Amino acid sequence: MNFSKEIKIAVLALLSIGVIYWGVNFLKGKDVFKNNRVFYAIYDNTEGLMPNKAVTVNGYKVGMIESITMRVENPKEIVVRFSVEYPIHVPQNSIARIYSIGLLGEKQIELVLGDAPIAANPNDTLF
Repeated sequence: MNFSKEIKIAVLALLSIGVIYWGVNFLKGKDVFKNNRVFYAIYDNTEGLMPNKAVTVNGYKVGMIESITMRVENPKEIVVRFSVEYPIHVPQNSIARIYSIGLLGEKQIELVLGDAPIAANPNDTLF
């Protein structure tokens, strides 16, 4: 098969865009091929919490903080969006707790898993 130059250039351009998309997300710490669920937590004070920090269960990294925003309806509340990787079962009554990971005051979220038999749905708010 003999393809024209235009088709070869189009295929090369599409592959380049895909590699750039994957590379940028890789540098941000996100794996495009993993299937994650997104959850939210609302705090009065995030105590120096930053995006791209880990979400852990018993010290094991299970996800990452994606964004931190202020609620429009109530500026005293701060919404933290974080993702959790799939085989982790997150019960509905789980708690997303901010904790310090070192002497320099870096903060992460620890999921304290509850005992509810029903799993939390994606996009649910954990307290």
